[in-house]
Amino acid sequence: MITLIRVTVALLAPLISLTAFSYGAEVSGNLSIKVVSPGATGCGTASSQVPAGYTCKTAASDEFGGTALDYSKWADLANPSLHPVSGGVLHMQYAPDGSNGGIIGTASNGSGNAPFYIETRVRWPAGQTAGNETNWLWSYTPRWDLCPGDCAEIDVDQRFCGNQDINIWDWHGGGNTWDGAGYTGPVGCLSSAPRIGDGNWHILGVQVLVDGTVIFTTDGTVVSSGRVSDMIIATPNTTGTGGYHWVIGGNQTQYNFTIEMQVDYVRTYCPGCN
Repeated sequence: MITLIRVTVALLAPLISLTAFSYGAEVSGNLSIKVVSPGATGCGTASSQVPAGYTCKTAASDEFGGTALDYSKWADLANPSLHPVSGGVLHMQYAPDGSNGGIIGTASNGSGNAPFYIETRVRWPAGQTAGNETNWLWSYTPRWDLCPGDCAEIDVDQRFCGNQDINIWDWHGGGNTWDGAGYTGPVGCLSSAPRIGDGNWHILGVQVLVDGTVIFTTDGTVVSSGRVSDMIIATPNTTGTGGYHWVIGGNQTQYNFTIEMQVDYVRTYCPGCN
């Protein structure tokens, strides 16, 4: 994982200026995270949020320990110059023109069928009040508008509301129609969820079970849980896709400078995985 650094222009593509927004401490809430040396592969020390009996699927996990994105695990969705990797962190950047460094997990970087649990550790700079930088699960590569039939999306967070913004979508016919998959839990910007736009690291997780139950956790607290009636959420069509894939993307046009979301790791867990 990481030893924290303050980002400077030297880490970024030329002509990109960053906000003076500040970041917080290494500890997120009561969860103290063991630091793994940059360059580490596979999975670092599991957080306390990982469900009992689940082990890490290393092929579908990334500690971002290198000096560039690992293209055996990720594919570009947008501008590759806007996702530098350094110090054990993915720096997902959002330019004022709406461009971003969006990425999606490759076929080998998928969850497989339920049950599974996927977790990420992320932070946004304190003082930022707008922007749509987000992490979500997607049941098809490469993107929704190329979906061959039914596809599903599970939104773990969207930064623009300050707290956690959770949604589940089921897309039909290549995204021509969509609905909420009958999810029975709370969705939208959850006032009861921790404020994740505070400059500190936060651990976000989503667990999907075979009966259609979806459980969202933040820093060890369940912020939303419920069941879906469309089983594509629980048992995705894995033909050529490997199940659900982690997507990191979004956009912002509210600031006249580039902002970034930092991602410490993405880890996939399931019973008996290795």
